[in-house]
Formats: sequence, structure tokens, C-alpha cells
Amino acid sequence: MALALVAVAGCGLRPVYGRAAEAEAGAITVREIEGRVGYALRGELLQRIEGLKAPAGSELVVDVSSELRSLAPRLEFGGQTSRQVGTVVYTLTAPDGTVLAAGQVRREVDVAASFEVFDNISQQGIGQDRLGVALAEGVWSDVVIKLSRAGTR
Repeated sequence: MALALVAVAGCGLRPVYGRAAEAEAGAITVREIEGRVGYALRGELLQRIEGLKAPAGSELVVDVSSELRSLAPRLEFGGQTSRQVGTVVYTLTAPDGTVLAAGQVRREVDVAASFEVFDNISQQGIGQDRLGVALAEGVWSDVVIKLSRAGTR
């Protein structure tokens, strides 16, 4: 058993959960982002930015805000539609403090809900997850464009 652990320890596998996997995607580290939208946003960013070329030790700092807006009831669907609105302000910084890319991204996703309370809670959670993914797509594409203009992609 000890031999198996030694063999696995040297194979390059890293833990999926916990601080050890905190947020490195190649050369870029992503700080933890608060909330459910932040969790989805960060997870999606880690998958997307892995191939970006940036100096080793670069850090992506993301500040996210989101809100739920109720829209007019839609009786034909037995409920109403809500909209999750999110804004991200981000900065990608090299280890020497040089700002490689910075910007702001805003996205909206519609969430269908019924007049049932528990269904609304579930749908709002799904909406937050979708908003996190949409924000990550926006941040990623914005960073790719800015890095390619700077000649670092």
C-alpha cells in the first residue's frame, strides 16, 4: 500500500478540493470569489484561462456583484420571469505589478419561475449558476482580446 501511495504521489495528480487546488490555471492564479455566482464564475474561469499565455505567477482578481430583478408576471406560463444581472470588474496582473488586462463585464440571464416558493428558490440558484458562466465567458473573451492586442496571447 505504501508503494502505491508513493507511485501516486509522483504522478502529477493534484487534489480537486481544498486549498491546494485553490486556483491555478497554468501561469494565472484566480483568487477566491464570494457567493454562488462567484463560485460558478471562478470554476468556469479556471477551465477557460488554462491555455492563456501570461507570465508565471500572474493573478486574476475578480469582483462580482449580482442582483435578481423580477419582471412582469406571465400568467400564460403560470409564473413570472426574473432576471439575474451581474457585473464583474477584473484585473489581470503580472508578478511585477504590470496590469496585463483590466475591464468590466455585464451580463443578464432570464430565469423562469412559478408562483411556488420552493420552485423559485431552485430556479434562482440555477440562474445564479448560469450568470456565473455567462460572466466568465465575457471576462475570458475580454482578456483574450486584450492579451492578443498586447502580443502576449
